[in-house]
Amino acid sequence: MPGTFACPECGTMLVTKPNAAGMRVRCAECSTLVEVPYLPRNVQSRRSAAPIQGWIIAGAGTVVAILMVIVAVNVARGRGQSTRLADLQTHMAQARAAEREGDWDAALNQCEQAMTIAARIRPCEELNEARAERVRIVLQAIEARVREAPSVPDPVPTLRHVRAMVESDPDFEPAREGVISALGDALERVAESELIAARDALSVKKFLLALSHCETAAGLGEELGYERGSAIKESALGVVREIVSLVGVAMGTVDGEFLAGLGGSQVHASALHPILIDSLKRSGYLPKPVRTAFSSAWDVGSPFRINLEIIERNDGTFFQTPLHTSRINAHVMLMKGSDLVWQARFQGQTRVPPPTMPAFEASRLSLARQRDAEVEKRLYDDARQVLADNLILALRKLPPP
Repeated sequence: MPGTFACPECGTMLVTKPNAAGMRVRCAECSTLVEVPYLPRNVQSRRSAAPIQGWIIAGAGTVVAILMVIVAVNVARGRGQSTRLADLQTHMAQARAAEREGDWDAALNQCEQAMTIAARIRPCEELNEARAERVRIVLQAIEARVREAPSVPDPVPTLRHVRAMVESDPDFEPAREGVISALGDALERVAESELIAARDALSVKKFLLALSHCETAAGLGEELGYERGSAIKESALGVVREIVSLVGVAMGTVDGEFLAGLGGSQVHASALHPILIDSLKRSGYLPKPVRTAFSSAWDVGSPFRINLEIIERNDGTFFQTPLHTSRINAHVMLMKGSDLVWQARFQGQTRVPPPTMPAFEASRLSLARQRDAEVEKRLYDDARQVLADNLILALRKLPPP
């Protein structure tokens, strides 16, 4: 019966006649003379075997390379772990040395540096020991800060820092109650000293300084909370009311007629009120601050009030062109109740040409044949600048309270 076997050169299956063993036949695929085996065989060709062997060798090399990289990485990690552990232990040793000397700032600093390194160390017994030592040292430092607080002139910043530390780490919870109590006592003590300083400043008519001390005291009272801080805030408010009753000034709205409608009132208030407030302060008055814990004191207790009236007109021309210039008339009044204490009238009018306008542009605009809103806005702004400058001059005659 016919038999089959694979060509040893190319692997093509060859079909032979019965009893052809030992004979030579030519492969139809690669033309190689092949001896018919006595037993059927199925061997791979040398051509196909070579690439497979190459892939096997390459794969083995890759595996070896990967294993070598893994080994190298593990060795490097081991060395890095050892180095970091050594650095950690160095910082903890320095922290213990600082603790023995009572230098708690240095001890805390070394502990924090140690924990920064610890974040990069794999869990191990040495790391756990360092963390436990750090908690012990920090708790000792916190207790020392609490003990020292009554003898320090202003321990509030330090105790605030300690409170933040305690609140950020559950390991320091045992110290929380003592820190909160010490901080409250320190806040109360500093607030009382601020109130004393405020009253002293008021007695010599340093009203701005007195107000500053009261604002500080009120802030500390707010931090203390209602139970401990309400009395301090009320005392500070009492001092502020006394100040305001003497020299407080309320800033009224700006009334009048405006080319841009009601929005012009806010434009003039933004530009002129800061000038008024600055001059009032220099003359001994106390306008209501932009930010204060005592707004109500000015709202109901200011004996003085500033009123400002503005009248705006477009009644001039720019070099006899259709472009309109502006004229702004102002009337400022300082009232005490219904009595007029002081007043001044001043004006702002567009300068032709405005000092900020280049000569070549002024020459070009002098030939304008129609109105231009953007140009007229610049002419109006120049009038407002003149108005502000003239207000500064007028306020030189402002009388003291």
